Amino acid sequence: MPHFPDSEKITSIVAEREYGVTSKMDRNLHPKIKPDCAKKLKKVGVFVIAVSICTILSICISLPNLGPEGEIGSFAHDIFAPLALCMAAWGFATGAGLLRAWRWARISMLVFSSLIAVCGALAVVSFLFMPNGGASGWTLFLIKAGTISYCLIPVAVGVRWFIYFTRNDVKAHFQTSHKAPLVTA
Repeated sequence: MPHFPDSEKITSIVAEREYGVTSKMDRNLHPKIKPDCAKKLKKVGVFVIAVSICTILSICISLPNLGPEGEIGSFAHDIFAPLALCMAAWGFATGAGLLRAWRWARISMLVFSSLIAVCGALAVVSFLFMPNGGASGWTLFLIKAGTISYCLIPVAVGVRWFIYFTRNDVKAHFQTSHKAPLVTA
């Protein structure tokens, strides 16, 4: 009858190979990485890069076509376009960081998802307290319900990304992806 090592020995061998830990207490500190975590993070990284490229292209295409439209035209030229380009560059860098599993990319996604959720929530609150403007009945209800539903989309995306990037397996993926090689003398 062949001898099979018990599960604790296998766990200790895997922990030593993967994390460089030797004690049982250290092994319990490192959560297990799910194999599909890397695939999902690459999909998110590609998505973030694609949205950033679309943002950059849409600004570059629409900015020259804006005419002198008074206050809104100067706002679009002077403030909105540079701000949106900076956000798109931030998104592009974060997407590249997600593809390479850099630790700062996870933090960047946490900050970005928080900003998305807060901005969406502020938009919902502002539409709830906005004056009716002469509309009443079903028209008012449909306008407000549609607008609030539209503004809840970024809130849902931001909350979902925040929860995803705080999961233990995602944290472990970013902690173990780029480990410095051991130098032996």
